[in-house]
Amino acid sequence: PPRCYHGCALLERPQEESFAPLLLIFGGETSRYPDGKIECLNDTWVVNLASGALQALIPHKGAPPAPRVHHSCVVTDEGGSPCLLVLGGRRLSTAPL
Repeated sequence: PPRCYHGCALLERPQEESFAPLLLIFGGETSRYPDGKIECLNDTWVVNLASGALQALIPHKGAPPAPRVHHSCVVTDEGGSPCLLVLGGRRLSTAPL
């Protein structure tokens, strides 16, 4: 869905020619709904930068991070198992997380 104030990180594996770069996107806030409501998100999406394919991700370990905006993300790829780390941020109209 359309969003702003999200975090994203790039996953590349230059040593693997067949691996397409991936952009991982987490959270943010929805664009205003027609009723003026804004929602803080905690969903994760992956964009394949070679094909443009978009896919929602479902966490396979533990609960997803709390919904947030204005955060940072970094992806680690130790041992060939990518992990998206979400750092900082805030909920809508509240103190920093």
